[in-house]
Amino acid sequence: NATVILIDPNGNRQTVTTGSFGNYTFEGLELGRDYMVTVQSRRFRFGARTVNLTENLAGFDLIGLE
Repeated sequence: NATVILIDPNGNRQTVTTGSFGNYTFEGLELGRDYMVTVQSRRFRFGARTVNLTENLAGFDLIGLE
């Protein structure tokens, strides 16, 4: 039940809540663009990551720092 936040180069944000196994999906993203991804959670801290969307990123994992 963490919140995954995706920010596009224009500063537009999309948020989704993970399922019980940590799964999440974003739809309608444009290929070839950079997106910043971060997570908000009550139990863990996460660092932001930037990803260039060149294809389907199934299995893009975000690992908690604590």
